[in-house]
Amino acid sequence: MKSTIPRVVPWTTNQEFQQVFEWLYSDIDQHADLVQRGVDHVKAWICRGRIPISVKSTMDMIELQLRDRKQQQQLGNTNSNSLSQNELRLLYGSALTRFVNITEDSLQTGYYAKSMYDIAEEIGLPLHFVQLRHAATHEDLPSLFMLRQASEVALRWLYDSYWSIQMHMDSSVEVNDETIQVIYDAINNYKEKRKAALKSSTGAQDKGQKWIRKLIELLSQDNIQDTVVVLLLKVGGMVPTARRKRSSLENMTVPEDLIQLWLPLLQELDTAFPNFATELITAMVDRIDTGSGFALDQALVQLDSVPYTETDQQESEKFKQASYLLTLTCWLRYFATQCSLEEKLFEKNVRDDILEACLRKPNTYTRSVLQSIMKSDPVLGNSITPFILYIDKAINASTETSGTTTTSNKKIDNMDTLMVEEVNGLTEELQNLREKLGVTEYTDPINTDEDMIQSGWVLHDKDTWAACPIGCLPNGKIPRLDLVVDDSAMSLD
Repeated sequence: MKSTIPRVVPWTTNQEFQQVFEWLYSDIDQHADLVQRGVDHVKAWICRGRIPISVKSTMDMIELQLRDRKQQQQLGNTNSNSLSQNELRLLYGSALTRFVNITEDSLQTGYYAKSMYDIAEEIGLPLHFVQLRHAATHEDLPSLFMLRQASEVALRWLYDSYWSIQMHMDSSVEVNDETIQVIYDAINNYKEKRKAALKSSTGAQDKGQKWIRKLIELLSQDNIQDTVVVLLLKVGGMVPTARRKRSSLENMTVPEDLIQLWLPLLQELDTAFPNFATELITAMVDRIDTGSGFALDQALVQLDSVPYTETDQQESEKFKQASYLLTLTCWLRYFATQCSLEEKLFEKNVRDDILEACLRKPNTYTRSVLQSIMKSDPVLGNSITPFILYIDKAINASTETSGTTTTSNKKIDNMDTLMVEEVNGLTEELQNLREKLGVTEYTDPINTDEDMIQSGWVLHDKDTWAACPIGCLPNGKIPRLDLVVDDSAMSLD
């Protein structure tokens, strides 16, 4: 099974990425031309799309160093467009401040903002960068010598924390079948051990930790989306194989034993990989996105209709089962509800991610998730009420149009009749408007004066012309542009 969700990057191959890395970190004194080539290549990447912030920070710092070196080489040239010491300090201060800001802002993922010192300690960024940023922003600029030294340290930190890791991972960027199978086996082993621990009366709650650690060792931030997230969302993962163990319309909750089974693994993966929760939620919302279908197929919701076996249908068809979609929906409802409680489920508050993803893909299932958010947070619920109403209208429209072919044809005929009546009504209103304006018949602009056609202006007779304030309708009334909503339509059951 190959990776099904490729990650879009602006470089064409891993070899190109490695080549640009070698150019950027070439000796700037001996091979300035190669360094410049690397900078130009990164600029080309930026034109193609988004690039990692570490790549952008590296390019900014190196481009400034190139300008500084060129400045030093042209000190004796009076005709050169040289920079003053203060200008260089401003450039270095700006580059280093931006480096600290974009590096740490990308990690401000929690519900409450962390201090820059705390984030610097978490990622191993030397604390004096935070102090330097504060000085460059609010105090006197540091000396040029200190700023130059700081830029060298920043490049070494970027090399250690990003580039060297990426170069080491090049050999394992593509996930092969063997790696997928090993990860799949680790998940299954965890599931079996965890089930045994939950059934055990000895309180052995550490069962499964070994396989969690092994699973984390096999994964990286770049491949969790294509490996563990995909495997967790397969039938037999977060959605049980047995339909009777899944969620249903009668009980829109995740079974407690299912939560106890998978929550420890999800939390450990979230701790190890900061973006895991976001990747998981995005994939779950993508799965419950039914495309054009707003209506729920009731026939598929019956849990006892047909016993489930692996050979009943293809894997893609399993993901379309309403019981599968309902279970994922209930997981999202559970995540959103828990984020409103004091107990911390994940490292970051994922409710905003769930809310945004559901609003982008409105359907029956995402509506249920939004309703759970409304109940858990009434203040936020007031803001998303209009979106719920929109989804309700879409569902009602889908229900009205889903019938037999004969019924559909009758509705189409009725729509045609209504359209004809509406056109006739508009024609009558237009005629009345012409009479009020004194226009007795329609004048074809082709027959009008040639000068009037060329200018685009029409000259009215001063006796028939009447003043009308800008923004008023032809009858002199001020148009009412606010949307009037019936209070009864705002009530939600």
